[in-house]
Parts: sequence; C-alpha cells; structure tokens
Amino acid sequence: MTYGLVGQVMLFGGVNSGGVLNDTWIWGGTNWTQLTPSTSPNARSDHAMAFRPGQIILFGGIDAAGFLNDTWSWDGTNWTQLSPATSPPARAAHAMAYNPVTDQMILFGGVNFGGPLTDTWLWDGANWTQLSPLNSPDARRGAAMTFDWAHLQMVLFGGQGTSDTFNDTWLWDGTNWTQLAPPESPSARDSAAIAYDSAHEQLVLFGGTSPGGILDDTWAWGGTNWTQLNPPHSPSARYRSAMASDLVRGGFVLFGGNDFGSYLNDTWRISGDVIFVGGFDL
Repeated sequence: MTYGLVGQVMLFGGVNSGGVLNDTWIWGGTNWTQLTPSTSPNARSDHAMAFRPGQIILFGGIDAAGFLNDTWSWDGTNWTQLSPATSPPARAAHAMAYNPVTDQMILFGGVNFGGPLTDTWLWDGANWTQLSPLNSPDARRGAAMTFDWAHLQMVLFGGQGTSDTFNDTWLWDGTNWTQLAPPESPSARDSAAIAYDSAHEQLVLFGGTSPGGILDDTWAWGGTNWTQLNPPHSPSARYRSAMASDLVRGGFVLFGGNDFGSYLNDTWRISGDVIFVGGFDL
C-alpha cells in the first residue's frame, strides 16, 4: 500500500486464505473502492510499492510459481508493465521508498531462494541501477522503510536475517547507509508496518512479528530516537499489514495483516490527537 496520485491511498494484491490476489483498491477517507483496470500485474504477495512523482512503482513479490522481478507503473487509471534494461534479481519482502530530497526511489534487501539479501537499488524513472554503498545493513527480509518528511530522512528499521531478527535503525543519505544508536528502540521484529504521520510530524511503526510472537505496540520516530506510544485505541497484534501516509487527509491508514490465526481486513486511521481510530470493515 502506498500514497499515490491525485491524493489516492492505494492497495494492490496480497494473500488471503484463498491464495494470492491481484485486485486494486483506493481509500477515499471513509471507504474502499475497488478499481477495474484493463491491465494488472499477476496475483502476488510480499511485493513493494512506492510513490514517485508522476508514477507509482510496484516491484517483485512472490506468486504460486516463485519469486518475481517485474516492474509495474500505475498512472491513476491503469497498470503498465515496464521493460527496464536492468532489474534487481527476483525477490519478496523487500523494502522500497522514495526520497524527495535526493529524488531517489530506493529498494533494499528482501529474500529469494538464496536467502535474505543486502543489495541496494535505485529506480530513476526508467531503469534500475545497483548501488555500491560503503556500508549496508545486514541481509534481511521484512524491514520497515519509509521517508520521514519532518526530518528529511530515509529510515529503515529491523527485519529478519538468516538467523537473527533485528532492531537496528539505519539512514540512507543518497550515497551510503549509516547505522544509528538511538537511546531507545522497538524490540527486534520483522514485517512491521511503517508510515509518516503527517498529523503529528513523525514516523509511526506498528506491530510485526518477533521471536516471542506477534506484536501490537506502536512507536514514533522523532529524528534521533524512538518513543513508545500508548494510544487509547489500537489495532490487534499483527504482521504484514499495509500502512501508508494519507497526505491529503492527514495522518496514515493501516489495513489488514495476519495474526497467525487468520487474515484480517480491518482498516484503521489516525484522527486528531488519537493515534488510531477504527476499524472500518472492507
């Protein structure tokens, strides 16, 4: 899920008890509307989507046949498969976000048949280029990454490596990754949701899964440190939920996820000084 064109918050695909999906939905502030584009990516889960001015880009994921490395663009009405000269290797559960300061859409990590990945790729609007930073986070899947508009930072948190679950915080400066040492951090986790909360000018991270089980805690990133929040209303524990900024209406929207027992289709948003209100049913 991502913030997109003409004020849209957009969701594509995923997985439920019936299998992988390829439906396209738009959040209108109080309700979801399913769209019927003439062309769509094939059904998949664990793909990544991010908004770059003029286009929403979708890359990779996994379907019934295996890992994918296709690139698609959404123009507000229809999906178009792109044919870049170079593409990252097929993968799923990767992190992708756009940095307007450096005009970079960055893709990091994920997993394929070879295990977790640690490569960094740049999308320039037409092609993918692999970057060679001096420092990089360890190979991982399920990291949470987005752009912090208040502090003009690209922030990456956590994820699952070959044998470890991480709770490290990294910044991307346009050339290199830098690991931070905040005084307080969320516990180690992967598949957490993260989005910029424009109503409170902070990043918000929610839930995920850890070695101890699934999580329902809420954390805010203030530019140098993480602070645990205690909202009066909060979604239940879950991982692999979708969360995106809603820059038109303020705050962010969270949808669905998995709680080990079932797939969820509830919708949550922020309202005023209350972090989460909801949930609305699909």
